[in-house]
Amino acid sequence: MALLQNLAQLRQTIPEGNPTRRQALDVVVGGSLVASYLADRGILNADHLRELTAFPDLQAVLLAGRGPAQALFEGLAARFNGDVFGPVPEMLQFLEDADIDGVAALLRGDDLLTGQQSLWPFDFSVLPADLVSSIYEQLLEDSRSTDSAYYTPKFLVDTLLDEIVPWRGDGQLKLIDLACGSGAFMTEAFRRLVYRQRTRVGRELTYEELQRILLDNVFGVELNIDSARIAVFGLYLALLEELDPPTIWDTAVLPRLLGKNVVVSDAFEDHALASARFDAVVSNPPWKSRLTPAAERFVAEERRPVADKQIAQAFLWLAAKYLRPGGSLGLIMPSKPLLHNRSTAAQSFRSALFEELNVRAIVDLSAVRRSIFATAIAPAAVIVASTPEESLPCPPDTRSATEIVYVAAHPRPMSATTDALVITPEEVRPVSYRQALHRPDLWKVLLWGSQRDLELLDRLRLKFPSTEQVASERGWTYGQGYQVGGGDSNDASHLFGLPIIPTEAVTHLRLNTSEFEEFTLPTLHRPRDPQLFRGPHVLVRRTMVDGRLAAALVDQDAVFPNGTLGFAGPGDRPLLMALAATIVSSLGNYFHFMTSASWGVERDFVELNEHLSLPLATPSASQSSELARLFTLAQDGQLPNVREAIDDVVFNMYELSNADRARVLDRLGSGLERFRRPRANSVPVSDATLSRYANTIHEALTATLLDLYVETQIHKGGPYRTVTVTLTDGAPPSRDARPVMPQVDMQRIVEMNAGFGTGASGVVAEPAGFFIEADTVYVVKTADPDRWSIDSALDDAERILTALAFGS
Repeated sequence: MALLQNLAQLRQTIPEGNPTRRQALDVVVGGSLVASYLADRGILNADHLRELTAFPDLQAVLLAGRGPAQALFEGLAARFNGDVFGPVPEMLQFLEDADIDGVAALLRGDDLLTGQQSLWPFDFSVLPADLVSSIYEQLLEDSRSTDSAYYTPKFLVDTLLDEIVPWRGDGQLKLIDLACGSGAFMTEAFRRLVYRQRTRVGRELTYEELQRILLDNVFGVELNIDSARIAVFGLYLALLEELDPPTIWDTAVLPRLLGKNVVVSDAFEDHALASARFDAVVSNPPWKSRLTPAAERFVAEERRPVADKQIAQAFLWLAAKYLRPGGSLGLIMPSKPLLHNRSTAAQSFRSALFEELNVRAIVDLSAVRRSIFATAIAPAAVIVASTPEESLPCPPDTRSATEIVYVAAHPRPMSATTDALVITPEEVRPVSYRQALHRPDLWKVLLWGSQRDLELLDRLRLKFPSTEQVASERGWTYGQGYQVGGGDSNDASHLFGLPIIPTEAVTHLRLNTSEFEEFTLPTLHRPRDPQLFRGPHVLVRRTMVDGRLAAALVDQDAVFPNGTLGFAGPGDRPLLMALAATIVSSLGNYFHFMTSASWGVERDFVELNEHLSLPLATPSASQSSELARLFTLAQDGQLPNVREAIDDVVFNMYELSNADRARVLDRLGSGLERFRRPRANSVPVSDATLSRYANTIHEALTATLLDLYVETQIHKGGPYRTVTVTLTDGAPPSRDARPVMPQVDMQRIVEMNAGFGTGASGVVAEPAGFFIEADTVYVVKTADPDRWSIDSALDDAERILTALAFGS
């Protein structure tokens, strides 16, 4: 947007070494935007401006210099008694006339980079919430690297508030945002509370009633004073939007919010709102791994588990403390520490979370991380929970009738044209409290897979020992390669003369070069155990090659840097060969993609402890012989499709059924590709995938309905695909009796699937239809490839069987 680009340009005209002048500019810009809003809505008219400044319009006032501008903002501060205008007169003293001229040009819509004047000035009669948030983001640009603060997109605000403060609801509630930033949650919550009250009384509300809703129900805490002023700015706009413009000048004295409803403080300190209790807490807290001194005191005194000093986790516990019994919290948090990290501290945090709070919903946004917070690296998750009604929490294992709604959103074609979180019904799954407590890998598997993947992974773990168990029993040495830089220096002379295998040389079952330099460094920060560098050993690259894991078997003694992991087992060449083959195979990639805390969530990276968790099968003599042959071909460059060639041997080693093999390949072909290339789902489902879906349904139903003839057909139409399943008694239907596509009201299906809660406005669900007509079932979905997977076919087959059972 031109306004935001010009704002950035205007702020750059002030040297970074003059923070007071830059802060003054920010305050004056904020006050001028509100004044422009008042002027363009007709609240601040020419007569009022002449009365205050002797000039007829805002542009003339600003271009006249500091004196008239100061008179205007002093008059507006006295008239409206608000927090936005009050600081402006004082801050004008720190600006030069050129700065004030720049503010005037900004409001006109001039191009501040080229100096080109605008022919069409901005209309500020409507200032959208997104613009207020974007202004906030620019004002925080100077401190983002230390504060880890990001404005919250409107659809995420709506998504969270749809669960906490839905548009349709009875009564008012008292709400606080403990890290309010630009006040996006507060302003939207205020609008919803006003709508509720207006609906309840059946008339427009008076200014006194509107002001009372704001003062009694909406609160925030913010550490940054500039951000707090932006929040107050947004609340004033939301209040004024509810009023009739001609009456505002004479009747609307804006309430003082700063220091009362919006408190400037570290939320963990003792501040004006610290002793209050609320019905709801909503926040997008900072995501940094650093606790403030007050936060450290809080988690210590309250004995709350927090992993890796994640301040967002401390905010969750603080939010729970601010709630009345039965109150609700909704937070946007980094998803990796919340759901996917497996450290002892992370698991302690999750255990306490599910034991002490009633978690109602979790929306994992890891798969759509690139489209949520464009400038943030870490993926996000939304958590909605409530405190128990009684003083003591209900033991989680007794909540057998309660389930957590888990939503794993993925990139969708509709996302590009919809200002909402787009999900499919298949991405909404129930999770039991028992699973949430006792399955640390649950969330990652369900992010890209299903309960069936959990079952396959469990079978692999039960049937085969982990790599760590095998290494321990057979005396292997494993770890990262040597590290050069660091705090100390240790003797490395025992490694002299050994070849150095660089990390980039490790590819899929081969080294891409045979020319290696000799190790000559006298000291290293971490030389590692010398046994790690003895052959034969498996070298595993810590980063991916073409999106997949890379490993090679090296028979000779050799050193390697810490970008490589090593597994050394002298005398165990066949088993080491099996390890390398498994890591590179589709099964190894599947296992790690479905279970790794980072890969598939944030970065293409698998930790050493995750490699150690890989189940390791012992190959038979014939399988070892075949692996040796394939390894030789791969190292000689005569095996172009390494993974395809190795998969059959590895699948046989692990005794995978045809269904298991299909599941592994399906997950890598859909989930992994969507993680690597988020737009992969924008390509319509292929005929081959549709045929596989139809065949899977056919096989599942035929195996169960032994007395019925099952026929499936595929139909295409626009953005939708339909598979019909016809069930007849004993014999195939005649050609004339085969199903004809009905007239499907897709608009009705869209409306039925819009949102995962009543009256949801932040979430749109892609449509799906399931109809039964006579002896034919119609399954209708959009053409997204993942909606026609093997799992979808099995789920839909179960729905058909359930419908038949209840229908009979």
